[in-house]
Amino acid sequence: MKKKIIFYSLIIGLLGLIGCEKDPVVYPVTVETSNNVEFVQNGVKVQGKIKSEGNKRITVDKYGFCYATTPEPTIYDNIIVIGNSFESSTFSGVITNLSSSTKYYVRAFAENTTGIVYGND
Repeated sequence: MKKKIIFYSLIIGLLGLIGCEKDPVVYPVTVETSNNVEFVQNGVKVQGKIKSEGNKRITVDKYGFCYATTPEPTIYDNIIVIGNSFESSTFSGVITNLSSSTKYYVRAFAENTTGIVYGND
């Protein structure tokens, strides 16, 4: 009887170990804002780059630029969305309706399941 209990305990323990999976390590997306700004009709053209997509299983859901008259703008300030899925590592957009003689801060952003990341101002 004792041998059966030990045998079944070992089987149950092994089945429990086989069924366990480690959670994958999550690497966030990294984004860079280009210093190249081009003045175009009715606005400025800005550029960004997604330097890393993070984990291969985690994709970029939305990316673009945010801007404000104060440093370190966020998506809760002004925003232009360039894409809803990752298509290319570099992207650009035109920000319009800016006031003349006003200093603006712009930075690229990307969002996925790990959160929102920003490039430099």
